[in-house]
Amino acid sequence: MSSTLPLQPNLEHLKRQAKDLLKAHQRGDTAVCATMRQLRHLTHAADAEILATPLTLRQAQHALAKAYGFANWADLKAAVETTITNNTITGRCHCGAIRYDAQYPVVKSSNCTCWGCQKATGTFQAPFVTVKRTGFTITAGEPSRFRANSGDRCDAHGEWFFCSQCGSQVFWKGDGGDDVDIFAGTLDDTGLFQL
Repeated sequence: MSSTLPLQPNLEHLKRQAKDLLKAHQRGDTAVCATMRQLRHLTHAADAEILATPLTLRQAQHALAKAYGFANWADLKAAVETTITNNTITGRCHCGAIRYDAQYPVVKSSNCTCWGCQKATGTFQAPFVTVKRTGFTITAGEPSRFRANSGDRCDAHGEWFFCSQCGSQVFWKGDGGDDVDIFAGTLDDTGLFQL
């Protein structure tokens, strides 16, 4: 079994995958056996033998790294860190008229529950990925802007940028500060949103 890393791999997501793999093994889920066969001592083991063998998180990480084609977890981690250093976060609105690039790293992932974000997105929680303004660039289209004078928090301190063709909210910029809050659903790799 050999899988391909996501276009923009996220180490936290991979750590979570390894933990989920270990939990599934502990539950007796046979779907993990193919991955666990990446471990040398389980290469030729039957599913029942694999599920009966106690495993550690380190072994689950090693098996996952091997499944992605790496010799070990350290090599996988180094490859991800190199990719992040050389990579760009990309995204777009629903119709693709507005596109953007942002430079790593992601500062944080969060959900905003203020009244303005609820109204702007039509949801109770607006999921954001925060990046630095200096590394954020619109690469296609010209987003429309909206500023509300009601409410507080996001309404009072910044404006929303959206696509006038499809209506997608793309990002929010505060009046001050060094950050841009990208709506997580517009990311090409939504796995970058990690709470």
